[in-house]
Amino acid sequence: MINKDKLLEAIAKREYGFYYDDRTPKFSRPEVNCSDEPYPGSHERMDKINELKTRRVQVGDPDFMQKWGNILSEMHTVVQEEVKAMLNCNEQQARLWMDKHIDFNHVKTSEDEYGNQYLSIDPVLVFEVK
Repeated sequence: MINKDKLLEAIAKREYGFYYDDRTPKFSRPEVNCSDEPYPGSHERMDKINELKTRRVQVGDPDFMQKWGNILSEMHTVVQEEVKAMLNCNEQQARLWMDKHIDFNHVKTSEDEYGNQYLSIDPVLVFEVK
């Protein structure tokens, strides 16, 4: 079982750059000038997470579900690797923790200059932070 205090300590150590909106922390790029990685490969994984967050899929695209599914699958894999490193847990524990504490269904909407609607994945941590 993963201890919530251990998780909060790990998040604080990582300095993920979470920002708060209605007390809900979200993944965002940390703005720190530090080359030290708290966990091996952490910077690379956060860069990948942030890159995946910028990928957009046009609403109404005939291949919408395939494109969305590919992005979601990549996001899930990278976040799982980060959770495993952060909490020093196995794959199953990381999946269980993610199922309980990360909402991958949270999306951002955007519109281009022609009025086309786009969606992008914006994962949210869903536990109360005190």
